[in-house]
Formats: sequence, C-alpha cells, structure tokens
Amino acid sequence: MGQKAVSKFFYCNMIMFTLCLAGVTLAAVFAQYISPSKSFIIPFIGLSLSFLLIGNILLMLYWILRLRVWFVVPLLAIVCNYQYLERIVHLSSSSGQQLVNVLKVATFNADSFGKEWTSVSTKEFAYYMSINGVDVLCFQEFGFGSESFPIDSIYQAFKKWPYHFVPISPAGHDCLQLAVFSKYPIKDSLLMTFKDTPNCALWCDINMNGKMVRLFNLHLQTTNVSSNMTKVKESVKHFDFISGTLYHLFFMFHDMQESFVMRAEQAEYIHAKIKESPYPVILCGDFNSLPSSYSYRTILGNELKDGFCLAGRGYMYTFRYLKHLFRIDYIMTSSHWKALDYYSPHIDFHSDHNPVVMTMKMN
Repeated sequence: MGQKAVSKFFYCNMIMFTLCLAGVTLAAVFAQYISPSKSFIIPFIGLSLSFLLIGNILLMLYWILRLRVWFVVPLLAIVCNYQYLERIVHLSSSSGQQLVNVLKVATFNADSFGKEWTSVSTKEFAYYMSINGVDVLCFQEFGFGSESFPIDSIYQAFKKWPYHFVPISPAGHDCLQLAVFSKYPIKDSLLMTFKDTPNCALWCDINMNGKMVRLFNLHLQTTNVSSNMTKVKESVKHFDFISGTLYHLFFMFHDMQESFVMRAEQAEYIHAKIKESPYPVILCGDFNSLPSSYSYRTILGNELKDGFCLAGRGYMYTFRYLKHLFRIDYIMTSSHWKALDYYSPHIDFHSDHNPVVMTMKMN
C-alpha cells in the first residue's frame, strides 16, 4: 500500500471517528431527560460527557489545523451540550458589593473526616467555616465520632452553630449519617430514608430572623466504583481475565446501572417534597450525579436554580479525584433567594469531596 493510499485510509478513518464521537456526544444531551429505568446506555453516556467533550475539542482542533470543514461536526456536538458546560464553567465575576443581611450556607460530604481517631480535621473545618462567616452547615457521611472524640466533643467543636439536627437512624435502617448545624433556630425537622439503601435525606425548618426557611440536605445513592475498580485492577495484575476481570467489570456496570435507577427514584421523591414546601427552599447535598444527569434535572425542576449557574466563577468540580472532572455536590435555591457568591475551596479535610459554600440574600 502506497503512502497516498495510507494517507487516504487514515483520513477516512478520522472522519468516521469524528462522526461517531460527535454522535455519541449528541446523545448525551438526552441523558438529563430520559430516566435510567428506560435506558441502559444513556446514563453511561451522560456520565462520560466530560471525556467526550474533551475528545471533541481535540478533534475540532485537529480539523482546524488540517484546514478541513469537518471541524464543524465536533463543534456542533460541543455547542449542543451548552447546558452542561454552563453548569461546570461560569464566566461571571464577583459583584464586589458589601455583603450585609445575607445567609451563608455550606455543604460537605465529610466522609467521617477521613474516619480519623482524632479531632484535627473536624476542628480545622469548623475554624475554616467560622472565619468565612458560614451560618448553616450541611453534612453528608458525618459520622458519630470515636471513643477519643465522641459526639459531645463534635458538638463542642461546632459550638458557634448552637442549633443542630443530627438524626438517629430508625430501627432496622443503618443510615449514612446526615447533620445540620445552624446559627439560627431549627423549629421542625424530618429524616427521610430511602428503600434498600443507607443513603437518606432530611429537611428542617430554620427561623431566620422571623422568616421561615426549609433546608433540604440529601445524599443520593452511592456507587461503589472505587472498590469495583480495585478488584478489576487486581484481576488484571494476576492475569485473571475471564473469571476475574470480565466478572468484576460486569458487576461494576451492573451496580452502576442499579445506582442510576435508584438515584432517579430518590430524585423524584425529593422533587415531590420540594413542591410541598410551604417556605422558601435551600437544597444542599451530594447527588453522586453530574449536571448532565436525570437526577440533577429532576431535583432542579422548575422550582430551583443551581447556585453555581447564578453566582459561580470559573471551572467547578467537587470530587477531589478522577482528574477533577466531576461536579457532584450542589447548593440550589428557590426563586425567593438572590445568589451573591458560590465557590468550592480545594482544601483537604480528609474527605474525597470539597465543601461547597454559597452566599445568598432573600428577595
């Protein structure tokens, strides 16, 4: 085969690859609209959207450098996913206005503060939130402390937030711990458990200077990708491809699909509770879902706005691993609130998540 034939073969294959990648990326647009219970593949495409967009950007640059019109194909795929891009990259700048009479809320999947047996991370986190003027703290995977640092000591560490709701798991249901600490009185509260999972949610009504606010704190279905990937790597390491690698890969994708469906059901349940709220809503939590997902869009609905899309700046991620590509922790508000600031500090508090902080003011 001559050089010209090889060049033509490569050119044709690049066109086919460009069309296929763009097609899959365009399919990701529908991930937020189609329930995982109705499609096996679409949720996985939505989960891969960051990688797909990076691939399309590289292909677009390739065709531009080749001076070929094919650059339009990946460009179209990128543009059609503008909603996802708006939810991870926001180009607004801080208003610079003096922040008075505002409410500052933070959410954090603490991962039991690294399950450490000392108080260091807990006190560091409390100090950081204190000097940043946070009024309400929402935790997922809070943990009940250890023998050397029991729950009473944890309450003492967060003494600047004297009101708290740390629900106890009901009989027969071992929940992943949620907690809310507030500078304002908590008047009413409820723990909401999900079926066949330790993940759960809660709401509490907070009296903010005479105005009632309903705060939701949720932790949607966890996917054990890390443990499954460890098993896959071990089987590859030992050349156990059939009974090991393929077996663990199959169950990893099966678990992920099951988690997609469970998160969708949990999101639909939470959305119904949001619509029932008699007060302005603030919602915080670890969704374990990207902004391209059905769960994200279901919770957002027509009632809430994503705080980052209103007041965030630059690129946003909250999961500390996997190349900082995943934004899965959120603060959302109803239309009663004006968003003033939204950020996620990259600080290691012995968790695999970053905290998220939002400043807002009631309209």
